[in-house]
Amino acid sequence: MQVSNKLNQVNDPASKVNVTQDLKQLDEVYLQLKEEIISSGYSNSDILIQAMIKNYRTKVDILENILNKQNQIKNENLSL
Repeated sequence: MQVSNKLNQVNDPASKVNVTQDLKQLDEVYLQLKEEIISSGYSNSDILIQAMIKNYRTKVDILENILNKQNQIKNENLSL
């Protein structure tokens, strides 16, 4: 899974804790959307599925931003 692979690449413990909390919140939203699809009888499933996809992309974007900053800091330290 892309999210778990990226999460494993986060080196800073404080960042990892914060990201894990953010990802848990997004997971809760995902589960709510999933429940809403089922309870609505799949009537608005297209809209809800798009929201679920956006939720997943948000998770990936958060992790990519952190990894980019982590790499930037690493590169700055190497150039010192």
